[in-house]
Amino acid sequence: MVTAVKEISILKYLSNPDFELIQSKVIKLDKKLGDAIALSGEPVAGIYWVVSGQVGVYPPGADKAFAFLERGSAFGEMSFLDRSKASATIRIEKTGTEIAMITHVVLHQLIKDSLSIGHSIYRGIAESLAEKLRVTNSKIAAEISTTRESLASSNLLSGKEGVKEFLAAIERTIQY
Repeated sequence: MVTAVKEISILKYLSNPDFELIQSKVIKLDKKLGDAIALSGEPVAGIYWVVSGQVGVYPPGADKAFAFLERGSAFGEMSFLDRSKASATIRIEKTGTEIAMITHVVLHQLIKDSLSIGHSIYRGIAESLAEKLRVTNSKIAAEISTTRESLASSNLLSGKEGVKEFLAAIERTIQY
């Protein structure tokens, strides 16, 4: 399961010796199509990345994926940073998907022991989260635009029925 360091978003700034040290601590997960790796609202054990295949990101209450992560993409970084629970459910979307992870406990210890590892990991996490935020902002902007157009072209009812119709449009906008 050796993956080139430059292919893993959060590890790409590690030196080769630091990457080899991290690689020696990596755990490979055995998951099948449809299996959850993280559940929204539940504790997260580590930082994960897609070695091959694809996972889907499902916000709380969503029936379809908001985003898809592929080879080299990481998840679990927010929980690593603030020790929070998962903000979304992550599921295997393709047969043969391989997932690797390093536990938060192990990673915190490695960072404590090595300034260079800490600097590289935090830089990789910052870039990974910034990119995810840009993608999310674009998707939300597109959904808001679509909802505005839909509402502008519809004949909203007045009173309670109009409010219900408006709320249904908003719900469609935020449901992914």
